[in-house]
Amino acid sequence: MNNPTFPASEFVFDNNGQVYITRRPRVMRSAAGFYIGRECFEPEMPDWPQPYSRESIYWKTHQEAQARLDAGTWPQP
Repeated sequence: MNNPTFPASEFVFDNNGQVYITRRPRVMRSAAGFYIGRECFEPEMPDWPQPYSRESIYWKTHQEAQARLDAGTWPQP
């Protein structure tokens, strides 16, 4: 089995020690719209990230959310 290597600068263990969490927020999408959040995944399944947190309100477009992420400020939910 191929075990990928995860750079420590990008990921940390969650407190249960079983998932990695991205440190950097990114624009994500749900049925409610686009938002700034973080993903997590199990080390055995790195190609299957799951939503972990939502750290902003929702926007109608990816561009609106990306602009707020790029600016480094966004309204909290």
